[in-house]
Amino acid sequence: MKSDVGVLTDSISLTAAVNGEAVQRWEDQSNNGRNAFEIDGQEPLFANNFGDNINGRPVIDFSGDDYVLTMKDDAAVNTSNFTEKFIAVAFRTGNDITNWQTVYEQGGGTNGFSIMIENDSVFVGAWSESTGWTYQYLAGKINTGQNCVVVLEFSSLDGELRGWLNGASLGTVSSIPDVMNAHSGDVGIGGTLEGTNFNGRTNNGNYFTGKVMEVLSLNGVMSNTERQILENYLGARFLAPLGSQDYFGHESTHSYGVSGIGRVSANDFKNSTNIGDLVSIGNASSLDIDDFMIIGHDNGLVDDYVSTESPSVDLERLSREWRVGINGDPGTITLTFDPTELPASAFPSFGFDELVLLVDTDGDFTTGTAAYPMTQNGDVYEATEVPLGEGDYFTIGAFRPRVAFAEAASNSPESAGSVDITVQLNFPIGNDFTVTATQTGGTATEGDDYTFTGYGDHCGPHYFPNGNRELAGRLWGRTGRNGDLDPLWPL
Repeated sequence: MKSDVGVLTDSISLTAAVNGEAVQRWEDQSNNGRNAFEIDGQEPLFANNFGDNINGRPVIDFSGDDYVLTMKDDAAVNTSNFTEKFIAVAFRTGNDITNWQTVYEQGGGTNGFSIMIENDSVFVGAWSESTGWTYQYLAGKINTGQNCVVVLEFSSLDGELRGWLNGASLGTVSSIPDVMNAHSGDVGIGGTLEGTNFNGRTNNGNYFTGKVMEVLSLNGVMSNTERQILENYLGARFLAPLGSQDYFGHESTHSYGVSGIGRVSANDFKNSTNIGDLVSIGNASSLDIDDFMIIGHDNGLVDDYVSTESPSVDLERLSREWRVGINGDPGTITLTFDPTELPASAFPSFGFDELVLLVDTDGDFTTGTAAYPMTQNGDVYEATEVPLGEGDYFTIGAFRPRVAFAEAASNSPESAGSVDITVQLNFPIGNDFTVTATQTGGTATEGDDYTFTGYGDHCGPHYFPNGNRELAGRLWGRTGRNGDLDPLWPL
C-alpha cells in the first residue's frame, strides 16, 4: 500500500481522498485485494499539502488521539502458519517517541508480528507461543520527526528474526525454534487491535502519532541484494537516509520508479530489474561484490514524443528523464525499453521510425549527448553494452534516419590513386538500414574513367549493418583517361 495512490475517503463510491479528508480505505497495490479499512470514528487523515508531504508525496496522518486502520483476516496475511514473513514500513515519527506506540501489528497475545515505538527506539518483534516461543525482538534508536524505513524479516527455516532501520542492521535473533502459527487477531496500522505481545504487555490502543507512507508484506524473505534495492526505493521516495547503503543520491529530483541491480556476495546478486517496466536494466558486465546500479525517473510525461531539448531536428524524445546512481563499478549494461507500456497517444512523428537511447552527463540533451542504437527484440527494444556512469541522465529518442556525406567535398589528383568518400547516418541505428547510391552529373563513366569500391562496390542499395553509422567508399581514377572525375552520388 502506498500513500500516493489508492487512498479513498468513501469505500462505497470509491472516491479518492483529498487533503484533510478521513481515510476509509487504503488499497492494496499488488492487485490481491488485501486492502486496509477504517474503524468508524477512528479514521486517520489524508494529508496532501506542502507542510505534510514528504518528497512531494502525500502521507496518511495518524497524529490524532486514536487513529487506526485494519485489514480483513486473510490466509496470506495472518490466518495461516508461516515459515517466512517479510514486512517493510516507511513512516515518519511524530513528536512523541517515548510512550508505547504501534506502527504495525498483526496477531494477538499468543502469536504475531509487530513494529513498535517506545523509549526513543523502534522495535521489530515476533512471538508464537502456540509453537513454544515467546516474544523476540530487535531494537534501534530513533528521533522525533525522522523518516524511517523499517524491515522485519522472519525465517523459521533459518531459525532467525532479522531487522533493519534505514539500511542498518538491528541484528539477528538466532533462537527461533519453530514456525509462526496462524493468528486471527486483527491487523492494526497505527494502533493495536485485539491484543498483542510487546515484551509481555498485551493491551490494545497504543496509537501511533506520526505518518505512514508505505506498507509492504510478503510471505517469503528477500536476498540481501533485493532488500538493499528495496530500501533504496523507499529511501528515495521518502527521503530516508541509508548511510553507506544509500546508492542513489538523486532522490530530490528523480525518486519515481526507483529500481536497480547489485551484488552483495558471490551467490547473492540481482542482475536484472523488473520485466514489464517501461525501462529496465540488466546484464551488467562486471557486477562484483558491493557493485550496485540504481535508476529512477523524474515522473515526466510519456504521453508523446517531443522536440524539446533535442540534439537534432531529426530526433524526438520522451519528456521523462531517468538518472543513474552507482556504487562500485558494475560495468556496461543492457537497457530495455518496452513501448507497450506507453499510453496509446505516444507515437513519434511520421518518419521518426528508429529508436535510440540518449545519455547525457548534465541533463541538457541538446549538446554533448551520446546515442546508443536500440535493436528490436519482440515487443521490446534493447541497447547493449551501455556505459552508464554516476549521475548520468538518459531518455528514449525516436529519430528520422538521414544519410549524408561525412565531408562536403573529397578530391585528389589521379596520380594520388584514390579519393575516400564516406557517408554516415545521423544517429546509430539498431537494425540493418538500406540506402541507395546513384551517380549523376559529370561526363566521366564508371569502368572507363574511374572505378568505385565500397558500398557493395557499385551503385545501388547498400546496407548500414546494425549499430554502424558510417559506410566508406573509394573512387579510383584510371590513368591516361580524360574526363570529369567529379560524379555526384545522391543518397
